[in-house]
Amino acid sequence: MKRSLASALFVGTAWLTSASASAAPIIVGSGSLQPVTSTDQTFNPYWNGDSWDSNTGPCHLASLAQGTVCDWVGGSPTVLSQTTSDPLSYLGQADGSAVDAFYFDEGAAYNYEIALVGEFSVLNGSNEFGWYDPLTGERHQLFSPEQTFGDVATVALPAQFGFYYFNTEFGQSYFTDSTLNDGAYFTDTYGHIPGQQFGYMTDGSNFWLGVEDLFGTLATPDCIPGSCSDYDYNDVIVSWRPISKVPEPGTTALLGLGLLGFAWAIGRRR
Repeated sequence: MKRSLASALFVGTAWLTSASASAAPIIVGSGSLQPVTSTDQTFNPYWNGDSWDSNTGPCHLASLAQGTVCDWVGGSPTVLSQTTSDPLSYLGQADGSAVDAFYFDEGAAYNYEIALVGEFSVLNGSNEFGWYDPLTGERHQLFSPEQTFGDVATVALPAQFGFYYFNTEFGQSYFTDSTLNDGAYFTDTYGHIPGQQFGYMTDGSNFWLGVEDLFGTLATPDCIPGSCSDYDYNDVIVSWRPISKVPEPGTTALLGLGLLGFAWAIGRRR
């Protein structure tokens, strides 16, 4: 009888804490997942830019997620620490344009492992990355400018969350909900303001989020490489996965009552 009670308690505890998140989070915002059909650097879709980070070929978010080696002018890294051979989809509009505002809704709070899988930027010493609460706008840092490629953060996130990027040198903040973007502009001399600086991609079971740290276009008069965006969304790239479900307060209390009942039952049988 003791063994049966112990087994039941173990199973119940495991169920409460190890439930996994959905295969793909619900995306709150306009647009939908579109198939990645080309990585030819023609600026359509929005992330398919002619990256100047590479001397020889594509170095944007999609090509990197698919395992392409980037001949990066900065040296290393040259590949992402997480790639896929499965078909990719990106969040966007049917015409290839970006979604202006989005965040994620898992339906419940989970513990996550979030990895900094790539950083292809001369501004990497100024990159801060974190998550924010879309209901309050409150920001929480995950990676500081001192952290770099290969670092991993473990964090409990609420059911709804978005991501932000902050450049500590220029005081510029970007959010997956671009209506929250603020701060001093990188390229204000060209009359441009930031738009959607995040690109999201998935193969159905893995997720990549890439940051574009500049804005404006190379078509802008007098703009030189490094001053306006090349739209490759590779300046900071993170990937994340749910580890376990965060028990709700009422569920935790119920588990505590179960433990007390279990102890009482064991005591009666002695």
